[in-house]
Amino acid sequence: MSKKFPFFAYLSITIVILLYVIGHLLFQSPAIKGIRIHSDSKQITSDLSQFLKANKSTPKYIVDNALVMFPELENIVVKNDRGGTLDIWLKHKKIVAIWTDGKYFYPLPDNGIPVMNPFSKRPKTGIVFAGKVPHEIASIIRAISSYPELVTNTDYIEFVEDRRWNIILKTGSVIKLPEPEQDIERTIYRIKQLGALHKTFSELDLRDSKRTLLK
Repeated sequence: MSKKFPFFAYLSITIVILLYVIGHLLFQSPAIKGIRIHSDSKQITSDLSQFLKANKSTPKYIVDNALVMFPELENIVVKNDRGGTLDIWLKHKKIVAIWTDGKYFYPLPDNGIPVMNPFSKRPKTGIVFAGKVPHEIASIIRAISSYPELVTNTDYIEFVEDRRWNIILKTGSVIKLPEPEQDIERTIYRIKQLGALHKTFSELDLRDSKRTLLK
C-alpha cells in the first residue's frame, strides 16, 4: 500500500494541474488589438471608448458594466473577430418623452420606465410627464402630438387614480381627460374645437364625452 500511495498522489496532482491549464486556456480572452463601437450616440461612443481604454476590455466585462454605466442602452452585443478587434453594437432605448420628479428631468422610453440619467434643466422639446407613469404611454403621446399648439402650452401630464390623464398647462389650468377606454384622440380634437388654449379657465373637465365642464 505504501508504494501505491505516491503514485496516486502524483496522479491527482497532475490531474489538478491539467484541469487548471485547460480552464485557463478556455477562459482566457484573446488579446484585444482594437475596438469598433457601433452607436447612434457620439457622446456614448466617446464615453465608452474612454472607459474601455482605462479598464480591461473583455466581452463579458463590457456587457456586465456598460449597461449599468449607460442606462439609456437597451442591449449590447460584443463580438471578437479573429484579428483581435472587438466589435460592439449598442442598441438604444427609444426615448419618446421626458419624466420629472419635480427637480430633475429624465429621458422616458416607450415602456414608461424613466432612464436614470437625468438632466438638471428641462429640455427645450418633448412632452413631460410627472408622477406615476403606466407602461402604455404611446396612445397619449400620439394624441397630444396631433395638436402641436397643445404640446407647446403643456407644462406636464400626470396619470390620475391609476386610470386616466390630466394635462396641466403652463398657465396652471388643468384639462381632465376621460379614461383610456374612450377615444383620447377625439378628446384632444374637442380641446382644439373649443379653442380652450385661447380661453381663461382653471379647469376643463372632459371626462364625460357627452358634456363639457369649464370653470
